[in-house]
Amino acid sequence: YALANLLTDLGESEQALAAYQRAVELKPGFSQAHNQLGLIFQGRDQSGEAERHFRAALQFDPRYAKAYNNLGIVLKSKRKLDEAVVCFQQALRLQPDYFTAHVNLGDSLMLQGRIGDAAEKFSKAIDLKPQEFDGYIKLAWALIVALRMQEAERVLRAGLAVRPDDLGALVKLAYALKEQGKFDEALASYGNAAALD
Repeated sequence: YALANLLTDLGESEQALAAYQRAVELKPGFSQAHNQLGLIFQGRDQSGEAERHFRAALQFDPRYAKAYNNLGIVLKSKRKLDEAVVCFQQALRLQPDYFTAHVNLGDSLMLQGRIGDAAEKFSKAIDLKPQEFDGYIKLAWALIVALRMQEAERVLRAGLAVRPDDLGALVKLAYALKEQGKFDEALASYGNAAALD
């Protein structure tokens, strides 16, 4: 297993795959090795194999929050949104401060049309890691979809304080400003975006 981790770090995915597979042959209940195999197969767009290994990881360790999150990602990619939501919720029951699971749960709720619930999860993600830009841009999009433009503006400005040159945030800010009738500010934000691209 340690060798497999080293090979993963070195980018030797084929050898790492073989080493993780050997690890689960020697110890079938090795949850971490199953989780790593799931990640490798997920990276190769082999969602069936990825799902099988994440489920094996959870079979042997039902308190493995990362495996629930990873399984949820696979299920979301298959548009099995109800099951994905359950996985992310379980990950958060086990690890309430799991930033990535909050973001992933928010994404799934957005896809279900549960915009308000999604916004709550993105807000929680920002509370947990205010220096992570991802939470801001996702919350802003949820607020724009909900036509809460003033709040979206506030969130986008906070996000741009973290990442000032993000093209997507500048365009979304311009849109939120335009929808509020702040046309001069909107033009300035569109201008900043155009200067980047």
